[in-house]
Amino acid sequence: MSATPEAEWHNTRPAPAASHGLSRNPFWVLGATTRDDRRRIVELCDALALELGGDDAQKARAALTNPRARLSQEVAWLPGVAPKKAWQYVTAVEEQGLALANDAGISPLARSNLTAAAFDCAEDLSPAAFAASSIGLANLLEEIDPSLVMREINEDREVAGFPMIADIADIEFEIGERRAVCKASVKGALDRMESEHLIEAMLTMVRRSTRDGKEAAPALVEDLVDAYALEVQPILTARADRIEEEIQHVLSGDPRTAASAAIKRIEEMTRAWCAVAKPIQLCAKARGTSDRPSYELGSKIRSFGIALNNDYNLIDLAEQTTNLVREQFAALPELAEVTEIDAEKLSELKQDAIASKRSEEEWGRSVTFRAEVGALFKDELAISPAGIKWKGRLFPLNEVTAVKWGGVRNSINGIPTGTDFKIGVATGKASVLIELRKEATYTKFLESLWPAVCVRLIVEMVQALKAGKRLSFGSIDVDDGSVYLVRSKFFGTGETVRLNWSQVQVWSANGSVVIGARDDKKLAGSASYIDHWNAHILEHVVRGAFKKGDARLSDYLA
Repeated sequence: MSATPEAEWHNTRPAPAASHGLSRNPFWVLGATTRDDRRRIVELCDALALELGGDDAQKARAALTNPRARLSQEVAWLPGVAPKKAWQYVTAVEEQGLALANDAGISPLARSNLTAAAFDCAEDLSPAAFAASSIGLANLLEEIDPSLVMREINEDREVAGFPMIADIADIEFEIGERRAVCKASVKGALDRMESEHLIEAMLTMVRRSTRDGKEAAPALVEDLVDAYALEVQPILTARADRIEEEIQHVLSGDPRTAASAAIKRIEEMTRAWCAVAKPIQLCAKARGTSDRPSYELGSKIRSFGIALNNDYNLIDLAEQTTNLVREQFAALPELAEVTEIDAEKLSELKQDAIASKRSEEEWGRSVTFRAEVGALFKDELAISPAGIKWKGRLFPLNEVTAVKWGGVRNSINGIPTGTDFKIGVATGKASVLIELRKEATYTKFLESLWPAVCVRLIVEMVQALKAGKRLSFGSIDVDDGSVYLVRSKFFGTGETVRLNWSQVQVWSANGSVVIGARDDKKLAGSASYIDHWNAHILEHVVRGAFKKGDARLSDYLA
């Protein structure tokens, strides 16, 4: 009579090994099959007692003969696989390793147990191979059908003479226990990797299983990430503290001198930190949550960038930190959303700053002029953003409070002899009168003086009027809504009359700006362009307001 598959199993099984989970299963330890009855198991135990030691053999026998304890070993074995085939699989684990799991002809539970055993033996797995196999195992665990497992186990129990499993909840419990064993096997292989490869393997596994955080990961992957997070937490906490200390060190001093070098260090530390934390971040995103330590660190770096911009106007450095948060913490939706807004605002501010700098440069060119004045002894006349320079004296532009200018034509016996050009500049402490003979020098200087000083004086005059002040120019007094003019008389001083701006008109005459009533020629006032400070400024504001039809001078700049 030919040998049965069970006999072949008993006769050809190699000596027990202890390199993986299946080799520690009582079925393998005793050389038993899932179809052996109680008597055969006792015989095998007695035969191997001397070889294995009494206690080990007895423990293996007890695990297989007690119906409840036996279920754990059946689920941990290869349910549904014939004894000879099971022997071939177990003996091939060390040689073929994770490739065994590719046999689609056996059940997901059997394949998952073979994969877990292969992970027990795995050494020097590449990150890609680890990711592929761990995801494969995770998916197999998801595919296990408890009802199929119960049917396969009960078929063998019927042959072996053991009580049938009646409650599927018992099967489901043991399958849950197998998930924990599989997790331990995968984690063991992970722990045997070099640190650099371990992190890469975890990240590759999470990226592939979640499609970069877009889909939920299988339960095994989530369990592995949770275990990983617990182990790396002390490392991440210590590194996060160092990053925060660096930030506080910068902000406690002058960031304008220290921030650039510090940000390089912060960037390096953050990239190293996120390289470790990235698998946790992606898994949390796939779960619809955020990794709290990552969110807290990212928020601190973001706040650092905001402080650099708001408090020190360091837009480039703020943009650098914002880009760092956008890149390294992209898996945190709520942080990614606000940093996108930050990036847009910083981009706008940067463009504004560029435009402002360009405008400032253009303004600097427009207010710059230099000439040498004098035939024999030369004096320097210059204007630039630094100020107005005349005969060695410098008047800073922002200190100038009043200006005046004009030309006086000279003649002898009715014959023109030239024009004297005069420019006056005053500050709160001093004044100077610049006298020129060349019209070209005079004209070009005034072209620079207007944007350098006069535009600001116009704004300041309008602000003063809006604040309720009354200003005097020659024989003209003005406030925001009125002008005060003196009625002319042959003898003595005439009365002062207050008129609204709609009741007067403005013109130039005899080197002066004149404001007079529309219906009374004797009611007028004037301010000399050469002799009275800011007469030109007054004229510009009044004419501008008239042109706009404003009832108040302050509305000119509104």
